[in-house]
Amino acid sequence: MEPDPTPDDLSLVAAELDKLLLSEHAAERLEAFHAKGSLGTMLPEVEALIGFHQGFGGVHKDLWDHTLKVVKTMPRRSELRWAALLHDVGKIPTRELLENGKVTFWRHEKAGAEMARNIGARLGWTHEKTEHVAFIVEHHGRFNAYQERWSDKAIRRLIRDSGPYLNDLLTFSAGDITTTNARKERRAKREDASLRRRIAELLVDVPTLPSGLGKEIISTFQLEKGPKVRDAMAWLREHITQGNLSDEPTTAECMEALEASQNAWC
Repeated sequence: MEPDPTPDDLSLVAAELDKLLLSEHAAERLEAFHAKGSLGTMLPEVEALIGFHQGFGGVHKDLWDHTLKVVKTMPRRSELRWAALLHDVGKIPTRELLENGKVTFWRHEKAGAEMARNIGARLGWTHEKTEHVAFIVEHHGRFNAYQERWSDKAIRRLIRDSGPYLNDLLTFSAGDITTTNARKERRAKREDASLRRRIAELLVDVPTLPSGLGKEIISTFQLEKGPKVRDAMAWLREHITQGNLSDEPTTAECMEALEASQNAWC
């Protein structure tokens, strides 16, 4: 029986995979990585995408081919390249063929985010990197679902919920469009441009919070940096917009409001 890998072994694996993903020819190197058997050893969740669409009663796109295309579209930044590689892994455990012949992947983004967190833990990623990648995997579908009839309120909610990952989610959603149908591609590009324009217009109206408030929330409520802190900030911005807090509240005012309504956001 082979011994379990040590933390140093895993660090080397993580560094090798990062180097591969950030290379100029990442998609081709991933194919070669698979061909020599290393992908299945290091990332079995990704290996499972290969050929997943074959020998199945329903019809859906080749997830591996799509994944490689999305990887190629991403800027050479670790979090975005990893999100591209992992954004569809949640479709493996969630695929379902309905009686009408339609294939669904219900809540695959959430399943994929949990799988991304497991991979991050296995490879020794920092908490920040793990949550960054998992957040994109879990929430990119909201951007892909955008339609021009969305209300300004819905766009503001999207901005608030995206927190510091807004620009990365916009970048990712644009790169996730790999259709070869010219009509669908034109529509997707039009909607992407529309969403970016409306976000830029509405960002002017997004309430600003005091500098250092995130650290104060982490310390006071004994939280880790991540979703709960974003929930607190989003809750505060919502209440500023609604007029329940002053336009430029102090840190003390924000903390008092959070402490009084902890059950509403935590």
